[in-house]
Amino acid sequence: MKPLVVSMKPICLFFTFLFALCLPKPGAAQSGAAGGAFVQTGLAVLPGVGLEVGYVGPKTIFTVEGLLYIESTPTFLGGPGDAKFTLGLGGAVRPLGVIRIIGETDYTYDVDIGIRFGPSLFFANNATRADKNQQFSLFLEPFVRFATRLGNGRIVFAETGTQRPFLRLGLWLEL
Repeated sequence: MKPLVVSMKPICLFFTFLFALCLPKPGAAQSGAAGGAFVQTGLAVLPGVGLEVGYVGPKTIFTVEGLLYIESTPTFLGGPGDAKFTLGLGGAVRPLGVIRIIGETDYTYDVDIGIRFGPSLFFANNATRADKNQQFSLFLEPFVRFATRLGNGRIVFAETGTQRPFLRLGLWLEL
């Protein structure tokens, strides 16, 4: 049986093109990163490389979200050439939202502390029978995300969690 080899190059090119075409309009919403509906899309690193895309619905004091992670540790980066596909559903609490309500301030950034759960599929290069038996798993991931609105109206985020890859950076594209 031939091992599964996943090339990240076409996927990276697709999302680069998507970033160029779908950036939010400058000044679309002025109060931080609260309210509305967004597509969260970004690149992920450490360990390996990956992509993340999904829905984020931020409110003043919480978020609701569903994300798809695609991660690989390719052989050209010194990894074993495995791939992982993960679907995470969850939400987060926004501590600055409470301050925003009480103090009537208007931050251009937000911090989200949340949790996601869901299924995960792992495809190992040269997988043993034991590896194949453990391809499917369920995960529970605590995460922290910082999102900010730039001067041109675009919302960028940086996120870290316990699910590989651990560091994720990207954009929120307004729906």
